[in-house]
Amino acid sequence: MSTRLPDEPWAGFLEALDSSLTEETTVHCLGGFAIHALYGLARPTRDIDAAAVAPFDQLPLLVRTGGKGSGLALLHGVYFDFVSVVTLPHDYDSRLTPI
Repeated sequence: MSTRLPDEPWAGFLEALDSSLTEETTVHCLGGFAIHALYGLARPTRDIDAAAVAPFDQLPLLVRTGGKGSGLALLHGVYFDFVSVVTLPHDYDSRLTPI
């Protein structure tokens, strides 16, 4: 596992998105961004796929601030995307790795 921070454009996007939140928020990511952030694999993706957000009431703010077509997304060329149709394995959260 890599302990490096995500590179640009992800770093700037995530910093700006984080500063827009009103409370500490946990996001469970999957897909190309997670693979790139954890293992440095070159996989072109323009979104951060999230399967869970806690507290859940921060989800509308995340989507409004960093979702596709938002000012932040247009500025950085990447966006936040909540994956609402996904079947996660039982106890998947016990295998999460912090990014």
